Amino acid sequence: MKKRILLDAPIDKLYDTLISPTIEAYTNSKKKAPEEEALKHGLTFQVVVPNSKPTKYASIKILKYDRPHTFSMEYTSSTFHKIETIWLKENDNHKVELITEHIEERIQNGKVIKEKGKEDKDKVVSMSLFERGKYVRLASAVKKGLL
Repeated sequence: MKKRILLDAPIDKLYDTLISPTIEAYTNSKKKAPEEEALKHGLTFQVVVPNSKPTKYASIKILKYDRPHTFSMEYTSSTFHKIETIWLKENDNHKVELITEHIEERIQNGKVIKEKGKEDKDKVVSMSLFERGKYVRLASAVKKGLL
């Protein structure tokens, strides 16, 4: 299921802010910023799984990178698999339509034990009140230049 919201912020800055956690994870892992060409061609890298004893690694792969309209990434570890996708589209009155899709699977002993987000992939609904608040605050900070 996809979730939709209309935001009042510049599309380029909003896109950069939304993908910044992935860019930051790459920079922390490789000690250098990723090149845009590498992002376009499915950049893959590994990160340490937080709070794992002994240390485990997860793989992150950029599935789609079309700046500033589409971004999709896949996170895979031995116990978790998720795909995050965002679509941004600017309308005539300079508002940005943001559509997000979040698919995740919990894995135990190599088998999927719990799925979320795979039901009705073509359905687009409005975001919940909590999600709306999060994205409206983010857009407000972006518009004010705080992020």
